[in-house]
Amino acid sequence: MNYVTLSGNLGADMDLRGTPNGFEGELSVAVSDYAGRDDSGASRIKTTWVTVVVFGDRARALQDSLMKGRKVWVKGKLASKPYKVGEKTLRFTYISVGGPDDTIEFDPSAS
Repeated sequence: MNYVTLSGNLGADMDLRGTPNGFEGELSVAVSDYAGRDDSGASRIKTTWVTVVVFGDRARALQDSLMKGRKVWVKGKLASKPYKVGEKTLRFTYISVGGPDDTIEFDPSAS
C-alpha cells in the first residue's frame, strides 16, 4: 500500500503554477523528530524537509491558505519523477496529493 501521512510546518508559501494538465502547487514541509540528547542533556530535534505536490483544483483552492509557517497534516502517496543531470537520469521523490483520498488539513491544535 502506498500511503503517506505526515504533519509539519510549511517552509514557504505554496508555489502555484498552471500546467497543460491543470494546476500544480508545490510545498516544502518541515517535519521534526526527536533525535536524542546532546552532551549537556538538552533535547536535539532533527528536521527533514519533504516536498509535497498538490494537483488540480485543490491546489488553486488552497493557494491563499498555505502560507509559510502554517502547521499542516498531509495525507498522500509517495511518487517520483525522472530528471536528467548530464548523462545520468535521477529521480525526484515527493508526496503526491491528487487522489480522492488524499488531503491537506490545517492542524487543529495550531492557532
